[in-house]
Amino acid sequence: MSAETLTPTVNTTWCLEVDTSATETPAYTQVRSLNQLTPPVVAYTTQDATDYDSEGWGSDAITLRKWSCTATALRKTNLAGAYDPGQEALRAAAETGELVHVRLYERRTGGEAYEGSAQVQWTPVGGDPTGLNAATVTLMGQGPRVEITNPTTVTP
Repeated sequence: MSAETLTPTVNTTWCLEVDTSATETPAYTQVRSLNQLTPPVVAYTTQDATDYDSEGWGSDAITLRKWSCTATALRKTNLAGAYDPGQEALRAAAETGELVHVRLYERRTGGEAYEGSAQVQWTPVGGDPTGLNAATVTLMGQGPRVEITNPTTVTP
């Protein structure tokens, strides 16, 4: 019996959206022109929980979890010369130190999907004269990263 053939997926299935609403009802705006995105990862802080009852086996306890996500955004403009509204919301939040509410999901039905609040670090990349203008965006989770129903309705 042969193993089932699996089809690879690509990184471009991930989408980052920022809530740009000033009200209780979210208004998600896609952050466009991303050319690199690391999906939200959780880091664990552990403590040694070994005791005398474990018969020589050690154990660890998770005492803290926190999530983060990084992306690189190409700083493209529209015909009027304006930057992407999603990027600008993140840049402005980084300048003021305000939290943003974001959601990240795979653009395929049944894919991973999360939301949460985050602090934003916005770092212009710079570079040589022939390079493209870009910025590194780091989202540092403030509180839980919550699994949500994937908003995608179409399977690519």
